Amino acid sequence: MENDKKGILNFLKKNRCMLVVDEAHKIKNPTGQWGQAAVDLSIEAISRIALTGTPAPNGYEDLFNLFRFIFPFSYKDVLKANYQNLRELSKVENPDDQMVLNLKDNISPFFMRIKKRDLGLPPTHHYLVTVKMSQEQRAIYDFIFDKFKIDFKADSHATVLDKLNKARLIRLRQAASNPSMLLAPIKDSLESNEFDGEYEIDPNGEYSDGNDSVEYVPDIIELIQRYASGLIPNKYIKVREIIEQKIALGEKTLVWTIFIDNAERLKAYLENNGIKVRLLIGKIDIDEREDTIKKFNNPLNEDFYVVIANPFSVSESISLHEGCRNAIYLERDYNCSSFLQSRDRIHRFGQKLDANYFYILSEETIDEVIDRRLQIKIQRLEELINDDIPLLTNIDDFDESVIIQDLLSKEH
Repeated sequence: MENDKKGILNFLKKNRCMLVVDEAHKIKNPTGQWGQAAVDLSIEAISRIALTGTPAPNGYEDLFNLFRFIFPFSYKDVLKANYQNLRELSKVENPDDQMVLNLKDNISPFFMRIKKRDLGLPPTHHYLVTVKMSQEQRAIYDFIFDKFKIDFKADSHATVLDKLNKARLIRLRQAASNPSMLLAPIKDSLESNEFDGEYEIDPNGEYSDGNDSVEYVPDIIELIQRYASGLIPNKYIKVREIIEQKIALGEKTLVWTIFIDNAERLKAYLENNGIKVRLLIGKIDIDEREDTIKKFNNPLNEDFYVVIANPFSVSESISLHEGCRNAIYLERDYNCSSFLQSRDRIHRFGQKLDANYFYILSEETIDEVIDRRLQIKIQRLEELINDDIPLLTNIDDFDESVIIQDLLSKEH
């Protein structure tokens, strides 16, 4: 990186250049490597632009380095606040507080917002598809939930930092989607940093939470192993049915899944049913990814009609709308920002046809709780991003405690 920085600096010194930083929220840390490099480069540019959809995702202090980049010699005069002042302002709960309004006034001459509703995009259609689990899957899910329910109640003051409850909720999500994933370590199922692997279930079926362990009874182990041996979850069947309907219309479909194992198992299932599929997950090398995106975006290319993707592996800058207007969510977590970014992959400027979204929910499970919490978060986030200057958008906390309260209230 240092050599690249020197090369760009030399170029800027010899030429009159505008310097543009895309996804500028990634340089928000004033002491970070990227943040400092951007500021160092900005000094030699004759003009600067920062592009970002989330100018202050965590707090008003995130604005500090953006304006250091845009106005390296006069950012204090624009903000009229230092870094610590902005951090203190982030603690103000009322977005209409006079100090917040003053900050907006200060930066408004240097801020231009293009809202999604200004782009003239075609409508979107959202379908909740509730699937009844098989008797086997219901027995597995209910067994796990009943075991965890006791600990959830004992841990009623759980926080977002409670790794044990995070592990329990991940296991419930897996049981509601495809029980075969219960036999593998959680950390091997995820491509995000959502889980660090401290609490696991081993391949022999023993669940360890660091303090005690719960052994699955032999009958439950046998049921889980049946899924690992090829028993098909009803979610997979429903996904296949939707895809077949779209293929009959000559349309392509994008399938989102949080879990890596689900992506690979669903691909195998669809291919066994004569449906050609490509993967966009972390282990796919860059050349294959680019080829997949290029062909998927080509409406005339019929090599495959389905792509299965992981939201943590598909960059927010990737567009898939040219060849696809259908997205299926096999399961979701409660990260609202990631979810909304995934929806935007097939709903972008220049699109001519409506976009269709199908959310597959296992009946009377954590799926329904997550759906309700996401709807609340989406409403709050949309209120913020439709502001002329959408600043503080830190509403995407991993609120395990709220999910647990909802689970217990419904007694899934």
